[in-house]
Amino acid sequence: MSPFTVLKLPFACSDEQARAAYHECLRRHPPELDPEGFQAIQEAYQRVRTEEARAKWILFNKEDCPDGPLATLEALVHLPGRNSPPGEEAFSRLLEACVDASEKSVSPLRS
Repeated sequence: MSPFTVLKLPFACSDEQARAAYHECLRRHPPELDPEGFQAIQEAYQRVRTEEARAKWILFNKEDCPDGPLATLEALVHLPGRNSPPGEEAFSRLLEACVDASEKSVSPLRS
């Protein structure tokens, strides 16, 4: 399940909003009463706790982004609060993350 769904977060949220949603979910699903829900909340928060983590999830997870990374990136630019593209530095970080992600998925054809 999408971490945004688990935590009831919009895609365009801040680290503080993610943290607040995480704490609210923990109050509703304490580990002693709902161990499975608690575990799902923990995993969801790890996927969206920082802006970089949220961007990676949004760009590379097919569950939330069935149209692929380019369409997702274009949609991200048009989210509320984003009046312009993120800029050269952010784009460079994104490209580096893409390269890192592609290097981690080892192909049997690569040596």
